[in-house]
Amino acid sequence: MNTEAIQELAEMIKNGNITAKINDHYKQLTQNPKLLISLQNEASDRMNTSLIERMIDVPIGNDLSFTDKSGNQIHIADFIGKTIVIDCWATWCAPCIGALPAMEKLAEKYQENPDVVFLFLNTQDSRGRKRAVELFSKNYSGLNLLFDEANVAGAFLGVSGLPTKLVIDRNQHIRFRHVGLSGSMQQQMDELSAMIEVSQKN
Repeated sequence: MNTEAIQELAEMIKNGNITAKINDHYKQLTQNPKLLISLQNEASDRMNTSLIERMIDVPIGNDLSFTDKSGNQIHIADFIGKTIVIDCWATWCAPCIGALPAMEKLAEKYQENPDVVFLFLNTQDSRGRKRAVELFSKNYSGLNLLFDEANVAGAFLGVSGLPTKLVIDRNQHIRFRHVGLSGSMQQQMDELSAMIEVSQKN
């Protein structure tokens, strides 16, 4: 048994570096699935503790609105009582485009949960409407594409860079604001999923 490799993998898992490849490698080396579950639980506890420390509490009111691809107004007040995840992105932003597959998977995870809504807000992108519609029609037709062409909503929500992920609780308070990308696709999904769960409990 390669003790050094096992210890190294265990540290990676505890630090949230949980991928299918790392998990499989750890299980093969230890031959003990219970150890992996224990490490994953420890990683989850660490993440939740860290997220609770990072939580913010910024009320947004009920006046905020966006437009859909047909030009209809969508009001944030329509989602009172639900946890809202807003992915602020632009067609010129390569990291934003790169994160969309992970966001699609996360939206699919919650599609049976009526209390969680995902909104994909095209903002800071005054000439990207046509490209955004084409991209979503071709690859992400099941996702809620909205527009903030005058950057009013983005400014109101405190979007300082792209991509920005916002998690808004059922009382219409921003609880998390995360700018940029970090980690693997799985790590991004795990962290945002944990943000949703923490927001629903606190």
